[in-house]
Amino acid sequence: MKFKFCLISLFFLVVFLMGCNNKKEDTSPKAVSFNATLIDKELETWKTELAKEAYVINPKEIKNPFVLPVVGKTISYEDVISIRLVGIVDKQGQRMALIQDEGRIGYLVKTGSKVGNYKVLKVEKNQVLVEEEIVDLYGNRKKVQRVLSLIKE
Repeated sequence: MKFKFCLISLFFLVVFLMGCNNKKEDTSPKAVSFNATLIDKELETWKTELAKEAYVINPKEIKNPFVLPVVGKTISYEDVISIRLVGIVDKQGQRMALIQDEGRIGYLVKTGSKVGNYKVLKVEKNQVLVEEEIVDLYGNRKKVQRVLSLIKE
């Protein structure tokens, strides 16, 4: 039995050694080398975006969304005027205007006088230029000039 084992071992050893002598040449196709440059389009897009000027927001120009508009004011408030021109008096070259408010109370005013929210800017022959300071829906104050014309009855 030892002899059979030795013979088989020797046979495998000879086959193994003989098989290693014959080297086969590699016939698989070889990779062709070439110089190809890869372009990363996403990287190029990021570079152009980063090169752009930063977007700047000026907080003073933006209205505060948490500030409520003034409640109770109408949108067409600018069209409503609470005084009317009743007459114009010319006294020694100085013009004075007779203005009446909603309560039918009369005021004799000249340039620079104030009646309620209105300031008289100029008294002319048939009209008076007044300036009113109003508050819009967002609470901003602004001055509006109006012309009161003399209506002949």
